[in-house]
Amino acid sequence: MRRNKRCLLAYHRVRAEKLEQMCWSGKDVLDQTYHGDIGQSNRANPGSESSLSPEEEEYFRQYNDMMSTYKGQWTDIDLTGSLEPPRDLFVDVRVLKDAGEIQTEYGSINLTKNSQFYVRLADVERLIAQGFLQRLN
Repeated sequence: MRRNKRCLLAYHRVRAEKLEQMCWSGKDVLDQTYHGDIGQSNRANPGSESSLSPEEEEYFRQYNDMMSTYKGQWTDIDLTGSLEPPRDLFVDVRVLKDAGEIQTEYGSINLTKNSQFYVRLADVERLIAQGFLQRLN
């Protein structure tokens, strides 16, 4: 009985850690339907129900609210960014989707599909994460 209890607690902890990881990466699991493991989107079958229990959904909401409050104290620092320092300050990027005009420290850039730029990583890091830009090596 103790073994089963430990296994169940370990299972719940893994799911909670996965929800926390998704929260820090900026994903909103409550707006999408999921099937099977947490994080596997089931877009082919939109009528399926969420694999999250109501308690897990409430935990995600509360954790997201707490994290927003925590990050709100330091508005000038991106707490969700990588902890490793960048190797290069400037990177080559290719535009995958039209993103319009963005303002950088060195001026404005018009991001049109299939164009390439050599820009500061800090200026375009968010666009790379969102899938608008692809980093070239």
